[in-house]
Amino acid sequence: CLPEKNEPSKPKGHVKPAEEDALYEKQFNDVICNSTATGIRFARGFATFEEMDENPREYPVECRLYECAWDFVIAKGIPELELTPTQNFYNPHTDNIMVKVCIGRRCKPEIPKINILDYKGEKIDENVKQPINLKNYYCRSALTLALSSGAVEKTIDLAPVQHYLCRSRIVVDRILAKKPIRVCQPTSISLQKLLTRDEVYNALFQNVKCISSSDEVTFSPGYAHLSEFAPVKVDVDVHCHLYDCEWDFTIAKRLKPFRNRCDRAARRDRRLPFSEIPFILGGVLGGIFLFFLSIVYLKLALGRRKQRRKRNSQGVPTSESAILRHLNRAGHNNIADDPNVLLAYTAVLEKYSTEKHERLKEFLTKYPEKERPIFRGQGKRVRRREHNWEISPTFD
Repeated sequence: CLPEKNEPSKPKGHVKPAEEDALYEKQFNDVICNSTATGIRFARGFATFEEMDENPREYPVECRLYECAWDFVIAKGIPELELTPTQNFYNPHTDNIMVKVCIGRRCKPEIPKINILDYKGEKIDENVKQPINLKNYYCRSALTLALSSGAVEKTIDLAPVQHYLCRSRIVVDRILAKKPIRVCQPTSISLQKLLTRDEVYNALFQNVKCISSSDEVTFSPGYAHLSEFAPVKVDVDVHCHLYDCEWDFTIAKRLKPFRNRCDRAARRDRRLPFSEIPFILGGVLGGIFLFFLSIVYLKLALGRRKQRRKRNSQGVPTSESAILRHLNRAGHNNIADDPNVLLAYTAVLEKYSTEKHERLKEFLTKYPEKERPIFRGQGKRVRRREHNWEISPTFD
């Protein structure tokens, strides 16, 4: 009787068996077990095989201890790793793998921790979490999966082999030629992000092997070094291989690096021959000046508009006392003596008698409709009439 490892809590009325052999033997001293298969014996809670061989076999067992009864199956054989999905080879671009430990047809429910080994048996990763993502293993045609806690392992084939897509031409100037040059500069944006950090690049390319027919270049793990005495303009051909990947590229040293206009790689920022701060400061100050200038212009426009309104309203008597003064001064309907009399008559029409009202109507009928100055174009039309009266004082 073995405890359930993944059981979150103990059900009511159940007791987990002891893990120590002495206490376990005391708990199951009186247990009685039987099996329909041959070649197995039972004593005090333990089962013993009569013959030990590597042939997988299953033994159904029924046990009873006082009022408790249970049944289970003992699977005997060599443990193996079972992969999901089961395939002849795995595509590293699309496939993820789940691994379980199985004996015959029986698999352990717990998920084991796996180590990844290369074809030479050297450890690449350890205690990898599942599912295992195969995109992390470039330039390899095969991997070995091994249990972290045992000697059980399984080799899988990868196809197609995943390459780094390195550039075929690396252009450097005199300054960059003095620094270590990476032997692989990927053209893919995702791989460029992956290899941005030097720690990641050094770990992946520490086993790369490169050769060149030129004496102007030497190599260290993952890097090429141009000689200090190399000509200003020189092309060096290099061949590299890493596991199952091979690629060729050219290191082109130039006085100034040449870059194709249609190259996907982003161009470097071009620095101006003078400081950019005065331009930024001037733009900010210019914007502030224009903002305040627009405010001043709006205030002046509104002020002029108010002045025009005030000047136009000065010729029109608005208060009753001002209107009465005009009426007292104008004792007749002669517009030449007082041009505001018509407006005064109209403003206080309710205070006039019927006789004066009739006189006003008779006076207005002598003027054409377009020359009546009541409430519109007052100032200009009055001045025009005064000028006309000076020339011809009659209405005809």
